[in-house]
Amino acid sequence: MSPLTMSRPAATRTASAGAALLALLALLLTAPARAQGTNLSYGDYDPSLKFDWYVPSAPGPHPVLVFIHGGLAGKEAGAPAPGNMPQLLLANGFTVMSIDYRKFWQNPHPAQLQDAATAVQYFRENAAAFDIDPNRLAILGVSYGAALGGWLAYGADLAQPGGTSQEQQSTRPQALLNESGLTNFLLMVPTLGWNFPGATTIGQLPTPFLKSVSFAEMVADVPRDFTPPVASFYGEKQSTPPLTDPHDITLELDLHAKLAASYPAVAAQSQLLHQAPGVMDNYYEQRAAWLLLRFGIGHQLDLGKALAVHGQPAPRLEATGSWLPGGRVELSYQAPAAGVATVWLIVGQHWVQAPLKGGTLVPAPELMLPLQTAPDGSITLTAELPARVPMGTDFYLQCWQVEGAAPKGFVASNAVVGILVE
Repeated sequence: MSPLTMSRPAATRTASAGAALLALLALLLTAPARAQGTNLSYGDYDPSLKFDWYVPSAPGPHPVLVFIHGGLAGKEAGAPAPGNMPQLLLANGFTVMSIDYRKFWQNPHPAQLQDAATAVQYFRENAAAFDIDPNRLAILGVSYGAALGGWLAYGADLAQPGGTSQEQQSTRPQALLNESGLTNFLLMVPTLGWNFPGATTIGQLPTPFLKSVSFAEMVADVPRDFTPPVASFYGEKQSTPPLTDPHDITLELDLHAKLAASYPAVAAQSQLLHQAPGVMDNYYEQRAAWLLLRFGIGHQLDLGKALAVHGQPAPRLEATGSWLPGGRVELSYQAPAAGVATVWLIVGQHWVQAPLKGGTLVPAPELMLPLQTAPDGSITLTAELPARVPMGTDFYLQCWQVEGAAPKGFVASNAVVGILVE
């Protein structure tokens, strides 16, 4: 698929996209996540290293996200929280494993790589116990953690054919989510600090070594049976090498350029996002949708944000079907209680995340359709998307129900986004 951009100004929306919106009006799910266990050990491995295990309530085996925190953080950074990536993927059926590794300022490379590799092998060896699919394992790495994820994705597979059953497991993920990883040491200033053996700055190390530990360079230099696609996100800064900022956009561009040169098919499946000045928009959803598509799960995401009366379940909105040009989409709504009620289906091509009636209005209210529930509290709609709807179009949907028992007279369903991607 083509790389997605972070946002699309309203002026660029086409008539066919508007027609798709009207077609929808003609007419996965907020599964509560639970921590299965925290501060767990990797079997007989270093007892000081722990991981946290979060699972959705849907039946497995689940795809799994291994979260690798930044160098100055800890595994707690991967805990699900409203609006963050682990929570978004949990809500859409992923198990999340958030791991620790040895501190890089106390232990030189490759200690941290060994820790991350062992974690991946441990999860795969014990896939049945964790109720996960070992063939749908993605890594989300942040900063130093993204470098570790990049080494596992594009470096040598650290599986040991003659080792134990766990050691024989592959250390390569099926997909990489790269947030601010240092992809190429050759592009950095010599004074950049890093804890490699016998060196405190990269300028103290020979160029061939720096090339060998740069995961962007590994793309072409390291043979592998499988090259994972990558979704990269960086901040606003872009400079000319030598770079002083290990999170510079230039590093992201270098990684994706090297993928395009060596593995054009993988590059076409990858995604490159960067934050436009002053804009944050929906890059979490873009990357989550990309990952679900890579793993064959679908094109729609449950964004949560439901509003319920205290002590009662929240209304539920589900969107299934094909979010492709000409595809058929089924929407189903279930009120928290039986009975006929007035419901507003709100649809927009971007989100506003506006506070409303004690909850969050997620879609920009570009079109609003009043509906009534059946006696059992349900609504079912079916729509067909026009054949010429532009790829990259987003449809955000949410239902707000008039409810006299609610403090402000309304309850709201979870929000759903369908993203048209190739």
